[in-house]
Amino acid sequence: MAGWLLFITKSICILASAVQTSSLMGAQLLLLKHICSSATYIYVMHDLEDTETQKERSKIKQILSLIVLCAVQFFAISSESAMYSCYQPAAFLKDMNNVQIGLVFASYELARLLASPVAGLLVARITPKKIGLIGILITGSMCIAFSLAYYASNSYYFLLCMVTRFLAGIGAAFTTVSVMTLAMKSVRFIKTTSIMGIVEVAVGAGHTAGPAIGGALYELSGLVAAFCFIGAALIVLAVFLVILVQNVEVSESNGKSALRLLQIPGMVILFITVIVCNFVISWRMVFYSGFLYDTFGMKPAQVALVFTGVSLFYVLLCPVTSYILGKGYVFSMMVVLLPLNAALLLFLGPSPLLDFIFHGKSYLPLTLTTHFMTMISQQGAYIPPFKAMLDLAVVNGYKEDSLELYGMASGLVNCGLGVGWILGPGIGGKVVEEVGYGFSLTYLAFLQFTLVSIIITYLLAMKLCNKPLRLTADNVCQEHGSLLKNDSLHQTTDNNSSRNSGSNSGSRQVSNIANQLIRRLHTLFDKSVTETSVVPCNPQPKI
Repeated sequence: MAGWLLFITKSICILASAVQTSSLMGAQLLLLKHICSSATYIYVMHDLEDTETQKERSKIKQILSLIVLCAVQFFAISSESAMYSCYQPAAFLKDMNNVQIGLVFASYELARLLASPVAGLLVARITPKKIGLIGILITGSMCIAFSLAYYASNSYYFLLCMVTRFLAGIGAAFTTVSVMTLAMKSVRFIKTTSIMGIVEVAVGAGHTAGPAIGGALYELSGLVAAFCFIGAALIVLAVFLVILVQNVEVSESNGKSALRLLQIPGMVILFITVIVCNFVISWRMVFYSGFLYDTFGMKPAQVALVFTGVSLFYVLLCPVTSYILGKGYVFSMMVVLLPLNAALLLFLGPSPLLDFIFHGKSYLPLTLTTHFMTMISQQGAYIPPFKAMLDLAVVNGYKEDSLELYGMASGLVNCGLGVGWILGPGIGGKVVEEVGYGFSLTYLAFLQFTLVSIIITYLLAMKLCNKPLRLTADNVCQEHGSLLKNDSLHQTTDNNSSRNSGSNSGSRQVSNIANQLIRRLHTLFDKSVTETSVVPCNPQPKI
């Protein structure tokens, strides 16, 4: 458009000049030359404008796709978390006990366990969009069926809950695996760790709003209204998924299976980490509402408010987690946060081991404060193991940024999540009835301390064996066999650096010193292990 305006304006000036000087022949030649040059200019500018417009449109489409995918993830998680605040009191009215309630939760996670590896394999063969669409429709319809089962008689209610939640778990597995894969492949202008953080924000928001939706609608209209609303929202989002989200086709196969992925040293430990963390979280969350009801006499709406505030705090921490992971602090985060979570579990009840402090009494302010602080430690349960799996896979020959790798890693994480959520409610229901909620958390604390010991042992073994945990600038052959120029720890001194002077030189020196201090903080568990050469670099000399 700017090119056409320039052309018209200049042409009018040339004709006006010709009329004044009466030099029509010269004006015609000048105008012809101007038309040729302007036509070339307009053609080039039109191509540039089209290119920029296409880029903007592509970015807008990617943003809309990410919004839809996050909304799908939000309601898929809400279909699970809504049960925390409203299902237990509704189940008690149907003459169910804690063991049966735990089995209903476990049936959902058993389905996720069985379906997640299958979904991880199918995303590269049937495409993630189709798998996601199937998962959304199954989850939405089963949420509605689960709500309507409340009208059945008490003798059939437990069985109907088991069946509907099992099928909903299959749909949730297909949905969550495909959403993560689609998000990382269809959104190209955002870093992978940032996309992980955004999707995890949607997960945290689902955990935030789910109990609020469940508790509020349960107070207004009962269990039926809560799950009918979530199911209907998922079915509506399926339409937006078809319209707005672009499908992603697999271009080239890795030629490696998910079973071979588990054979990578450390991958099984990460898988166990996901299982143990979700085992602890599910145990703590499923029976936490009952603990608040029985110990402090709280109502469902108050419990929903507690879950909302705690989960909102978790959501606010997710961008910080993704930023830290982008700096390379992957295993360091797990080594710090998991012991913190174990220590907090002792104060949540509190544990009988702390009777010398609390004298067997429970305090609501202490319980709520500790619950909020567990959201900090819970940051090490999801994103860091997933990022570590991707890094280890790439180091061991898997193609980086491939659809198959994302599908297999996401399926593996969701499978571990399913195992943890099966064992947590299933075992926890019996243990809580026998020893109480506070004492049961003591067992979980010791379990997490054991897990941290295993992770530290693995990291030390990798350090002693000089094995890498991820690819860095130091173990990837660059174009001329050199390291990244901005890596201050490994950049050799150059004579030209003496040319820098004044404030720029001083600020650069301060920045280099700060970078060195930060990098050396995680030398033990991240950086020193990852800087080992993976591919021998033999750069050819320039001719």
